[in-house]
Amino acid sequence: MINPTNRVLILTNIPAPYRLPVFEQLAQHVALTVAFCESEDKERQWRVDLNGDRVNYHAFDAQPIRLTNGITFVRNPALGDWLSRHPFDVYIAGENFVNAPSVLAVMRAARRAKKPFILWSENIDTDFASGNFLSNSYRRLLYRGTDAFLAYSEMAREYLVRRGAAPARIVRGWQVVPPEQIPPPARQARFNWQPDPDTGGVTIAFVGSLTQRKGVEDLVRAFQAAGRPQDRLLILGSGPLADALAAQAQQDHRIVLAGYVGGQQRSDYLACADIFVLPSHHDPWGLVVNEAMALGLPVIVTRAAAAHEMVDGAGFVIPADRPEAIVQALSQLIDDPDLRRGMGQKARRIAQGYSVERATQGFLNVILSVILNEIESSRRW
Repeated sequence: MINPTNRVLILTNIPAPYRLPVFEQLAQHVALTVAFCESEDKERQWRVDLNGDRVNYHAFDAQPIRLTNGITFVRNPALGDWLSRHPFDVYIAGENFVNAPSVLAVMRAARRAKKPFILWSENIDTDFASGNFLSNSYRRLLYRGTDAFLAYSEMAREYLVRRGAAPARIVRGWQVVPPEQIPPPARQARFNWQPDPDTGGVTIAFVGSLTQRKGVEDLVRAFQAAGRPQDRLLILGSGPLADALAAQAQQDHRIVLAGYVGGQQRSDYLACADIFVLPSHHDPWGLVVNEAMALGLPVIVTRAAAAHEMVDGAGFVIPADRPEAIVQALSQLIDDPDLRRGMGQKARRIAQGYSVERATQGFLNVILSVILNEIESSRRW
């Protein structure tokens, strides 16, 4: 039912390197245009090449709209005219609240063209964040004009249903990290911070922004309770808590702050770890879990990170904002090398299933659902 002449638009926030291979593969099945509300995220140190072989990429100039209550939107002044000159058969928009003006513009363009509109969502509810009156009102309006939904996790599916999306219209999608973005570890020599192998020391790794939302302070407290003198806590990332964490590291030589690292260097660091922890208070997914599991690490992930659904015995899923739960999980893994080894092997197998092909199939499934619905509607008339 899907053919290469079907013109599909995807509007999303920024060019994310882990998504481009999915778009390139999707473009083998449809005539795909991907439009970005912003050409880059200044808070992320990504380098992205938009010279795709199959995809027509378009990045719009962006203007911020700052409201008196502190909420900021991003507006794309040229989008409306561009949509009027570029018709599509299927319209898809990522559900980023900051991009609400452009998401609504795409929905209106679909309505004018009498074509299906799909909302692609990864939002979740947690105790840390579950939207506000304005964002939830916007979503109830948006969902009424949506023909189908692509939910990027089970938590995202539940989020949609709680706000009025019909369960039958929700199709599951998948968050993946393309394998070429997880280079095999290359480093052979030891880092000077690594535990002495004769002591049986264990390295616990964290990767992410150093913010309260990521729960890194919970991890530090848990490590100081569960870690032994020969163990190490490796923290990879940057952010507003960096100075406070550096002060703690000066008092505890077992804590290692390496700053932001990516690509080959990140694989090399993670290859030196024995356990990976993502203690987030709120995380719509947590792609670092995919990376750690692909490298064969057992993981400890909170239920506030949607990526916890992929753990499935390859580690521990624990409550958020509970350092004592991290202590318990860490203690079990530190004390049991065989448990770490078995969970790490399972982690690698699970991660292999989170492939670009699987993510592409999610998009194809939701596109097919609206095409079939169009055909059925035309038959009824």
